[in-house]
Amino acid sequence: MVFRWFLPKGGGGQARRYIRFRKAILNRVVESNDRYPCPPISLFDFRDNDDAVDAINLRERFKDAWRVSDDRVIGGFSESFATLIRSDKEYQRYLNGRDSEFVNESETEERSSDSDFAPFLRWTGHVDTTVGLRSTAQRSGFAALRSPEFPMDGANLRGLYEALEIVCRSDGRLYTVNLKVASSIPDDIYQGHIKSSSVQKDSKGNLAGDFETYVLPFSDFRLTSMGREREVFRELDDNICIESIGVALMDGKDGEFQFDLARIRAVNVFEGEIFEKEPTEKTEDGK
Repeated sequence: MVFRWFLPKGGGGQARRYIRFRKAILNRVVESNDRYPCPPISLFDFRDNDDAVDAINLRERFKDAWRVSDDRVIGGFSESFATLIRSDKEYQRYLNGRDSEFVNESETEERSSDSDFAPFLRWTGHVDTTVGLRSTAQRSGFAALRSPEFPMDGANLRGLYEALEIVCRSDGRLYTVNLKVASSIPDDIYQGHIKSSSVQKDSKGNLAGDFETYVLPFSDFRLTSMGREREVFRELDDNICIESIGVALMDGKDGEFQFDLARIRAVNVFEGEIFEKEPTEKTEDGK
C-alpha cells in the first residue's frame, strides 16, 4: 500500500518526480563542467507521462497532484476547474461537453501519431469579487492553480539557472506566477506576472492559436506574504530550491477566465535567446 502511494502503478508521484529531477540536474552539473550557460531543465511538461498523471485529480493522490483553489475558502463566490488535454481527440471531447478521460496505454498509438498537438492543462472558471455577507475577509475574488510539490530539498537548481520559462496561452488577463521556495519563513511567496498581448479564440470562445513563451528572470520576482509585498525585500537569485509553482488570478475584475499551461522549465538566456544546446555526448576517449 505504501509502495503504491510512493510509486503509483500508472506513473507520476513524488518519488519519480524527485528521481527525474535529481538525475537531470546532476547530468547538467557533470556534463557542463565549468561551461555556462546550462541548457534548460524541465520542471513540468505534460508531454511526459509522469507529469500527465500528476495532472489528474485522483482522490487518493490529491495532495500529490495539480490542484485548484479559490476564494470559496473565505466565503467567496469564485470557482475554477482544471482539465488535462493530451490529444486532439480529447480536446474535441472537451469542446463537446465531455470531460477529458486519461488513458495511460490504449491511446498511446493515437497520441504518438498526433505529434503536432501540444498537451496542456486547461484551467478555467470565473472570478467574483463580491465579499460574502458572512465572510470576515475585506476583499475577495481570486482563483489559483498549484503544481505538485518537489519533495526532500525541493528542486535545487544549484545556481545554474537564471529564469523561469512558462509556455502557455491565456485570455489577456493579468496572471500571477507564484514561486514557493525553500525558506525559513513559511508564508514567503515570490511573485511574477504574465499577460498575453495576443489573444485568439475559436467560435465557441475557447482559447486557440499558438502557445506563447514567457521568460521570467528570478531577479524580477517580488517577495510577498499573504498576497502583499513585503516591506523588507530579499531578492530571489538563481541559487534556489523550488518547492512548488503556481498561477493565480487576482486582478480585481469579475468575469470568466481561461488559461492553458503546457510546460515549465528553468532556463538561461544567452545573447537574448533561451540557451537550448544540450551538452555534447562524450566519445570513447572521454573528449
